[in-house]
Amino acid sequence: MKNLKLLSLGVLLIGLSALGCSKSADVAKPSDKKAEKSTKKDDHEHAEPPHGGTTTELGKSHAEFVVDHGKKQATVYILSEDLKKNEPISATKLLLSIKTPTFQTDLIAAPQDGDPKGKSSRFVATHDNFAKEQKFEGTISVEIDGKPYLGDFKEAEHNEKTMKPVDDHGRAVVVAPAGSEADVYLTPGGIYTAADIKANGNTTVSAKYKGLKVSHDIKPIAGDKLCPITLTKANANLTWVIGGKKYEFCCPPCVEEFVTLAKTTPNEVKAPETYIMK
Repeated sequence: MKNLKLLSLGVLLIGLSALGCSKSADVAKPSDKKAEKSTKKDDHEHAEPPHGGTTTELGKSHAEFVVDHGKKQATVYILSEDLKKNEPISATKLLLSIKTPTFQTDLIAAPQDGDPKGKSSRFVATHDNFAKEQKFEGTISVEIDGKPYLGDFKEAEHNEKTMKPVDDHGRAVVVAPAGSEADVYLTPGGIYTAADIKANGNTTVSAKYKGLKVSHDIKPIAGDKLCPITLTKANANLTWVIGGKKYEFCCPPCVEEFVTLAKTTPNEVKAPETYIMK
């Protein structure tokens, strides 16, 4: 009987050992989280950023850093966690800190179409250092509703296809070689916006009006709509949206010239109702 009790005690001790009573089984205390900087690995590091830039996390959102060397301009887009849509935030500026050359600059809010009042999903800064053809590395910082956020970024390689036109969800519409017809019509600039590109069908004037026969009426009468370029009678079948307004033209080359004017010298563009024969 004594041997049986000893055997039972041994089995009990083995069972307790198997259940685990050692210190290694203690539940680890959660580590402190820094509210202002995310240390979580970016699950979207291999996703295609909509503007061809470099992404970093800002809380639950992402920031996409893009440089246009020709304009000496840096732009940061605030995107959703899956990078598929704009994520406007209630901030008037971001702070950009660049490592080499070492400098800081504020990126000022430049709301996109669809951003609610008081919020922005785009922030822009101009600085001579952005003219340098190099890979930029640094930190983007912002305060949202009193809470600071930091995100580190590093360009993996220089991407010349920056500042692409995007749709209402922040997705790139098309990539066009600079100076081409597609570049004229499918790249926003000045008062010619991504919304205009969408309204025009994400296409070029030659593609949209292929086969259209045009003629020039050089003697318009009072009340006739005029082509903004030649001031001859406009063709009601040849229209293009610029700055959210529809204009009528006499021929396709005039559309291209007017779109270029809207992008490069927007202050010279007048409202459609101005181009009417008196």
